[in-house]
Amino acid sequence: MKTVSALVLAMCAFAHADGEEAIDSILSETQRLLSGDGGSVPCWKSHVCSHGTCFHGSDMVVLEDGSQKTMESLQIGDRIQSADFNGTVSISPVVFLPHKSNDELTTFLEVTTESGKSVHMTPDHLIPNCGGDIIVARSLMVDDCIFTVDGHEAIKSITSSQMTGIYTAVTENKFVVVNGIVASPFSQDRKIERQHQTRERQRLLQSERKLLRGQN
Repeated sequence: MKTVSALVLAMCAFAHADGEEAIDSILSETQRLLSGDGGSVPCWKSHVCSHGTCFHGSDMVVLEDGSQKTMESLQIGDRIQSADFNGTVSISPVVFLPHKSNDELTTFLEVTTESGKSVHMTPDHLIPNCGGDIIVARSLMVDDCIFTVDGHEAIKSITSSQMTGIYTAVTENKFVVVNGIVASPFSQDRKIERQHQTRERQRLLQSERKLLRGQN
């Protein structure tokens, strides 16, 4: 009965919802009603608190010369560790930095591996697992296998916290390596991925135009 009531309330509210914030509020209330104890289900396990995209600004990447930079201090052209579908690590230049310096407050998951490597990701951030799937961070579980600079590692713990500052970096490779862990630069909503694809199309079009001008 409680499940039916919660869904009916959500459907009624949805009919009068206006915008993402209203819909998120409805989802949050539905989750609270269904949990039975005022909301014991962590919000990061659903889409309710999965706003923001990417890594925390303090997370580190390794440059070609072996030095390190924080995500928030990266610049276009920096050559950093990246990885392909198989988790093979190589160096690739940064071609797109979607986020300017910011203090956006959001939920981060700290995913820690058996060797002590850890990275902060927003719940909807994408990450490859050892089985070849690309999944959202909030679906990860302890003992799941993920790629690192040292090969396959099992997840030891997953915790959540509220922090400010969201950043990511797109390279010419498929994945980036952050704090030694292989992850996608994109999230489930694909917004940044679409922005990157648009920029790439514009860059190719400009290159073609320059080439045609040179031939004329």
